[in-house]
Amino acid sequence: LRGRLLKTQTTFDVKLVDPAKGRWLPMRRQIVNHQTRHSTVYAFDDFKLRTDLRESDFSVRKLEGE
Repeated sequence: LRGRLLKTQTTFDVKLVDPAKGRWLPMRRQIVNHQTRHSTVYAFDDFKLRTDLRESDFSVRKLEGE
């Protein structure tokens, strides 16, 4: 396995999701495991960006569910 490609991610259908901040995000992602030849596709039709999050929302305690 040394020196061989393990996984790749390819993104598609990139759209402007936050014009005020100039944020572009892919609506589809494909991840391929080259050892098993398994692939996974994530597809988003619509989503909302949250701007009300604080840094403390990502503490270990919060992420583990308190």
